[in-house]
Amino acid sequence: MQNYHFMSAKIAGTRQVRRQINHYVFSARIVYGCPVFMTVTPSERHSGLAIRLSRFRKNDPGVRFGAPELLPWIGHSAPHIFPASEEDAESISVELPEYDLRRTITSRDPLCTVYAFWVNVKVILPSLYGLRMCPDCPNCCTNENPCMDSFGSNATPMGGSAGRTDALVGAVEAQKAEGVLHLQMFVFPQLIHQHKTLHEIGESLREAPVTFDAMKRLLSLTRQASYPDLGKLSSERSGIVASWPAYAKGFGVSRPP
Repeated sequence: MQNYHFMSAKIAGTRQVRRQINHYVFSARIVYGCPVFMTVTPSERHSGLAIRLSRFRKNDPGVRFGAPELLPWIGHSAPHIFPASEEDAESISVELPEYDLRRTITSRDPLCTVYAFWVNVKVILPSLYGLRMCPDCPNCCTNENPCMDSFGSNATPMGGSAGRTDALVGAVEAQKAEGVLHLQMFVFPQLIHQHKTLHEIGESLREAPVTFDAMKRLLSLTRQASYPDLGKLSSERSGIVASWPAYAKGFGVSRPP
């Protein structure tokens, strides 16, 4: 049994590997300070990126004669994941296939959803939170050109939506219901409480280099816990509840505002 637990602790997906994850998280807290817990769950149902990364051949008989409805969405640049024009507008629409067709494409090529997940994690997420991250992270730290600087920080000079973020540590899991990949992680933003004791934080508040209002504004910005239009939400609530969790009839989830 001891040998079984020892070997399982090195295999991704086992419960025993959580012990190793715990060591990573604890050591990261020692180096980078107090983190913020986050979960990222990209939607594979409504992802234009997953459709873009799917791989089919147009001359495949299984597509030409078995599923000709897939042909408009097959190709190097199909579907377009960027709007046709860059003009300022109240909303932007990106053309995507219908919900059932999207599910057909992802079911026939499940690898495209994995690729889309990693693009979200290693390209979109770092840009949102002001992190440097390469396709080889975290193994790049042993190379000659790591993503971190000489102080051990992966933060970009200008930061992101929550300021400058030094690092993140997390684990990829598959959700129980549908097996959708998601990332549970600790993010280490540069905040006032990152490396300070409660006494030092209290002194900073009394001396007023930072205020409670500023901290609350930061929390409100990063969490977005309120609805921008409460009246609109109230009028649309019944339809939202009825369409949950698939949201198969609408395109709002798969198109940027």
